[in-house]
Amino acid sequence: MEQIKFARIALKVEVLQNGLRKQAIVIIKTSALGNFSKAICLAKHYLKQIRNEQKNAEEASNYRKVVIR
Repeated sequence: MEQIKFARIALKVEVLQNGLRKQAIVIIKTSALGNFSKAICLAKHYLKQIRNEQKNAEEASNYRKVVIR
């Protein structure tokens, strides 16, 4: 059930950068093949990249606010 939730959330996001959509698909396929330990490892790496993307977006937003003032 968690795999389905991950797939729905990962593919629902409209804009994914730096190959994140492709990584999500690899995680889904790896999990579907039953290679759960590898899928978990890939998912942890994916989560790190998502957090990094979020941090970068927040920094860009803050920079934009400073420039506009």
